[in-house]
Amino acid sequence: MSLEQRKIELISWIVSLKNDAILKQLEDLQQSKEVVDEIPKEIMELLEISSNEPKTALTEYTTAREMLIK
Repeated sequence: MSLEQRKIELISWIVSLKNDAILKQLEDLQQSKEVVDEIPKEIMELLEISSNEPKTALTEYTTAREMLIK
């Protein structure tokens, strides 16, 4: 599996998360300075983009199919 495919798989997994506890752990991981060097740069960029967006600009969880219908 190529690096790009692995990233897409990881992003798809993150998007499909419905468990607030896991999302909180990812956010905590983002804030931890001790492991930042171990986290892939691309994941950190995605987490930073997400955390910088105002709550009103975020899309509520939906399925990809529902997003494509709109």
